[in-house]
Amino acid sequence: MSKLTKDPNELMRRWMVVYMNLNMMLSTDPAVTEVLDDMKDKLAETNEKVMAFFDLVGAHLEEEA
Repeated sequence: MSKLTKDPNELMRRWMVVYMNLNMMLSTDPAVTEVLDDMKDKLAETNEKVMAFFDLVGAHLEEEA
């Protein structure tokens, strides 16, 4: 079992591996492909929001230091 990580880039990489594997196995069904594409887009959006949040927290901590 892999270790948990808090690195957003590593999380995104792992999700992309899952996405690509599922897409290869199930790409014959257009409905599944559509759901997987939607999942990929939502994960990318979430990753951007997480990175923006960490930037805001970092900026706030720097102001207080």
